[in-house]
This record gives sequence, C-alpha cells and structure tokens, in this order.
Amino acid sequence: MPRMASRKSLLECVGHDVFRLVLQRLSSAELYTVSLVSQGDHLFTEPVLYSSIEWTWKPNHIPPIVAFLRTILHRPDLAAFVQRIALLGSSLLFFRASLNEEPEPPIAVDRFTVRKATELIDTSGVDFGQRWKDDLRDGTMDACVTLLLSQTRQLTQLVLDHNFTRNTDILGLYLRSALCSDVEFSLSTFLHLQVVEHKKRVDYDRPMQGKRMADVLPFFYLPRLHALSLGLDNPSFFEWPSHIPDCSMITSLELAFIREAHLHNILALTPSLRTLRWHWHYNPSWRHDTNTPTVDLGEAAAAFNIVRETLRELTISAKAHMGRGNLEFPFLTLKKSLGGFLEDSKLEILDIPIPFLLSFTPDTGNHLKNIVPISIRSLKLTDDLQQHTVIQQDLWDRDGNDWDENALLADIEAWLSTYQISHPNLTWLHLSLGRGHEDWEPPKRETLLNLGSKYGVAIEITDDPTIW
Repeated sequence: MPRMASRKSLLECVGHDVFRLVLQRLSSAELYTVSLVSQGDHLFTEPVLYSSIEWTWKPNHIPPIVAFLRTILHRPDLAAFVQRIALLGSSLLFFRASLNEEPEPPIAVDRFTVRKATELIDTSGVDFGQRWKDDLRDGTMDACVTLLLSQTRQLTQLVLDHNFTRNTDILGLYLRSALCSDVEFSLSTFLHLQVVEHKKRVDYDRPMQGKRMADVLPFFYLPRLHALSLGLDNPSFFEWPSHIPDCSMITSLELAFIREAHLHNILALTPSLRTLRWHWHYNPSWRHDTNTPTVDLGEAAAAFNIVRETLRELTISAKAHMGRGNLEFPFLTLKKSLGGFLEDSKLEILDIPIPFLLSFTPDTGNHLKNIVPISIRSLKLTDDLQQHTVIQQDLWDRDGNDWDENALLADIEAWLSTYQISHPNLTWLHLSLGRGHEDWEPPKRETLLNLGSKYGVAIEITDDPTIW
C-alpha cells in the first residue's frame, strides 16, 4: 500500500521570501490561523504575530490584556517579539467618586497571572512592589499595563491613548525606577524604545498644577528616543526627576497643555529638533500661578529661538474653555509677539492660530508680509480663539477678534502680491475655519481661492468643527 504523502507547510510551498511578504499583509486573526498549519509555519509566524499589539478599550469591551499577560508569563520568549504596543481608546470617562460617577471598572486577573507577576515583582528590585501587587489583585488597568511593559524588552514604539493615561500611578513609579534611578533592575528598561505617544485628556476635576509631571517626565530619559508626544502639567517650579536628561536624539516633539513659561526647560535639551507641535491651553476654573489668561508670546519666542537652527516644522493650536459656571468665553490678552523668532527662523511648515501670528487686531502692525518666515513653503492659518475676547483697560469694555474676513483677505492679498520676492519658496496656503465663522460665505471663499489662481499659490479652505 503506498505511503501517504506528508503535509507540506505553507513555508515549504512558497519559500521564505514570499512567505514573509504574505505574513506582512495578514491580520492578527489570519496570522494565528496560519501558525496552526504546521510546526514550521508556527515557528516562522510567531515573531510576526507578536511583533505588534494593538487594542482598543471601549465602554463595552475591555482589551484582552490579562489573557496576553498569562501567555507571556507562561512563555517569556514570546514577549521578546513585541516591538510595538498601541493601547487605544478615548471614549471612557472616569471621574472622582465625590461626583457620584462610576469609577474605573476593575479587570478580572486570574490566579496564575497574579502568582507569576508576584514572583517577578518580588525579585525586580522595585521599592513599590507591594502597591503594584495590590493594584494587580484589584484589577487596575494601570497595574496590568505596567506589567505588560515590564516584559517587553525589545519595544520600539509605544502609544497610550486617553483611556490608558487617566490613572498611571504605578506606571509612573515604574518609569522612575527603570529610567531615573541607579538601583539594580531586573525588568525592562526600554533600551530600544524610540517613539512614544502618551495622550492625556483635560482633567476638569484636578488643576494641571504639576502633580502628575513625575509620571511622564521619565520618558525624556529613554536612551534612543526620537519622537515623543506628551500631555504635561504646569507646576510653579519645573524640576526633573533626576539628573538632566540627554535628549539630543529627539527630532520630533509634541507637547500638550504645558504653558509658555516652561517650554524652555524642555527645548533647551533638544538640539536636533526638527518638528514641534505645541497645544496651548487655558481653563479659568483652575487657580494657580501658571494658569493665566495672558499668552506670553515673547516667552514662547525665546523658547523657540533655542531650536531655530534645526526646527523646520512648527504647529501651534490654542484652546480656552469657558470654565465651570461661566456663560462667556474668558478674557484673554496677548503679550509681545513671535516676531523675534519667526524673522530669524528656518521654518518651512507653519501651522498657527491667527492671533498667535497676527495678534487679535490688525492695528498692532503684525502682517503676513513682514512676520511670516522667509523660508516658508506651507502656511496654515487656523481661527483658534476666534470666539474669545481680550482684556481692555476700561473695565467692562470687551473687544473681540478683529481679524474678520475682510481684514484677513486684504492682508493675504497684500502679502501674495509680493510673495515671489519676499517668500519665494511659498507653494501652499491653508485657511482652517471653525465654528462661529458664518461671515466666510461662498463669495468670500471664492475671492480667496481666486487670489491663489492670480498669484500662483495653491490655496485651500476647510471647515473644522473641532475648532472653537
């Protein structure tokens, strides 16, 4: 009777190169199916299957973090394949118990995971081990995420979305131990981590006064960090958790909520910075000395000047809330301007609110033709703060943003009429309009677009409902 032919693996059928290309195009579920075909396929598929972990935490769905922890605690070799972790989701709202809202829902952590984690924590050398173990038994996402990261020594990219950054006490303690201390450490110290996104939602219950800075500043100590996105608080006094970090490899930086007074503390350490995104924020409900309605553009310009030789792309956004119980937008005032930085900068791409570039009124003398960097290729003007008002000296007199569509159209045309001499690299102008700009009716928009055709510059107008 003839012997039945043995079952060939997919790898044997197509070869290593083709097999690798196929794997790169498969979903996680498809990769798992392929790994079950044969032992050869299994061994070749595992590194790809575990290389990238992406989960989304939704109100009705807790990501399978405990199941994954159980797997890598049983087989630590699998954790070595993880290079990217993206923990996504921004739809959960957790508030203080005093507001009679639901707290963060606990996660069911099985006995095996708790036992293996306890063994690791007890031998790790951390001085917060008991708190970590207690939180793990209580099923906090913070403790579980910290355990996950502690096992991923080859991690190169980390994304923590809003749902995962609401409570990061344990992770903050871990980062300080791993990156800012000299203690012997048996867990991951993130030697290969290059890209970090740590997104934080505005917390209306707690003033962003600096109490959580210690949880995120350790990221600046990562030895191979190239790109960092953080939401930072505003302490009265800025202090690093350890020695001043070496941030010379950072080329891309995104900073949210931190005010202009503290920008220089960070930018002074980034001599290679090419891309900067700064999200200015003000909430009148908070009462502390770094949360003021005055935008000190002179101080911001001084900080930007530190990196003017390398910086090529600058994005600024601005948001001021009404605050609790207020019916009107807050008084705002601008101090000085960014002119001192922009004139000498080498920026090629600039995305900026109109008031930050031109102030709240054309009467100040700031105009596009004399304040836009001569090296600019792409300029995006946004109407952030369009609804807000500026303080006037005569008490109750309120003055709004005077850059209406007529004034802005006139300023743009005055600039474009001579841009080929003053700004020869300009190729694109983008105007982004938010809510409250009903004056920009179709005829006005058409007038602006026609200016682009007339002077040879691509012009785009978009409506962004997120701008207020």
